[in-house]
Amino acid sequence: MRSQLTITYADPAALGDVQIGTERRTTRNSFDLKRTAFIVDAVSTVALGTAGQNQYSIRRLNGNVTDLFLDAQILVANANTVKPFLPKGIGQGTVQFIVENIVDATANTNAATVAYTFDNPVIG
Repeated sequence: MRSQLTITYADPAALGDVQIGTERRTTRNSFDLKRTAFIVDAVSTVALGTAGQNQYSIRRLNGNVTDLFLDAQILVANANTVKPFLPKGIGQGTVQFIVENIVDATANTNAATVAYTFDNPVIG
């Protein structure tokens, strides 16, 4: 049984700026996974600015970061297409969904909302 989280991110304002995403309905910004989950799809639900400016990642409480994808890889036009970077496993523990501006302060102009689809219900 698949599940989905819709995460909203503020626009990273400058090179290296990191923003923590929040779940659209609950505004939670961290999730305690009780079992391993796999991200099987990720799609931006809003039109993005210049594609490829932001790096989306998962950060654990210990500071370890796992990069997931760039803006250009999750455009709405890519919904339900084969994405070579997915599925991506997320182990148990507390995680945050983050986005970082990796190019420059002027290239990216939009906040983002990403719908993450998981292979099973995400708990926590």
